[in-house]
Amino acid sequence: LLEWSQNLPVVENKNQELYENLLGGAPITSLVRDAKHVKIALAEAVNWALNEGIGDKIVDAAVGTLKKFVGKTMPAMKDTLSLVEQEQKRIIAIYPGRFQPMGQHHYQTYKALVDKFGVENTFIATSNVVDPTKGSPLSFNEKRRIAIEHGVPGDKIILTRNPYQATEITDGFDADKTSVVFAVGGKDMRESPRFANLDGLTKKGTDAYYKTYKPGEELVRLDKHGYITVAPHVEIEIPGFGEMSGTTLRKALKGATREDFEKIMGFYNQEIYDILQGKLEELSGSGAVGGFAGPLAMRAPKVVGSEKKKKKTLPEEEEIVTEVMDYLLGISVG
Repeated sequence: LLEWSQNLPVVENKNQELYENLLGGAPITSLVRDAKHVKIALAEAVNWALNEGIGDKIVDAAVGTLKKFVGKTMPAMKDTLSLVEQEQKRIIAIYPGRFQPMGQHHYQTYKALVDKFGVENTFIATSNVVDPTKGSPLSFNEKRRIAIEHGVPGDKIILTRNPYQATEITDGFDADKTSVVFAVGGKDMRESPRFANLDGLTKKGTDAYYKTYKPGEELVRLDKHGYITVAPHVEIEIPGFGEMSGTTLRKALKGATREDFEKIMGFYNQEIYDILQGKLEELSGSGAVGGFAGPLAMRAPKVVGSEKKKKKTLPEEEEIVTEVMDYLLGISVG
């Protein structure tokens, strides 16, 4: 219309009727009989359209077009928004343990978790409990140094009071957008009473906090439930000592030559070598190189629910164990 107005005579009159008839498809020659008046008539029709009629019609046309666009694109937009929302949700994996010390089998398990959940989402959780009589000679900082030497990023090794809750890690994430999976060794899953109530109910009859992790299943936010998966098992033999574990590692590393140390650990670091030799010598003096010096009954209560009565007589590590059991069994979780 603007282009037409520039090529038509300048007029002051407006002709709404002619414009609407032309818009309806009527030939101009049937509406304007005198050919000499055609340009003037068109100019008047265009003048009306530009100054009075075009506003409403443009709005109507725009609304109609918008409705068609929205109708066609909304389903796709909803799908896109859903995908974006899913991408914004984060799953973090926590690998808890004593790591006294971390061996190649631990590191390979960690790498398998990284492959599944991503290095930015995978964490090592361990405490600072030191008790040579219980097979825990290393402090958190010493364990951290060994883990870093294996290849674990330092910022992914987190000091926690209770590795199986690891609130020091989970508190750093938006609970609305984050789910948490704990990777636990298969032996612990089978034998430890702390996992007896997995997928069970609390004393109040509500769902226990921990659920079994099922790949592909939608996970709820971490303040509602946490998930337990069996950590990938990596079998490595230590010649003369059997399958690598915390116990066989401590036995094999005590008095090991530098060459044997490197074969067992997968690296050699003089400072770490010296630390471990000194710590393992302390264990030897306490009679606990291979494991716990105390009786098995001291390590975990025999009767579920009796934990709180025994806490006053248990050392720090046993208090942590019983707290974990209470937590997982729903004693302290709503």
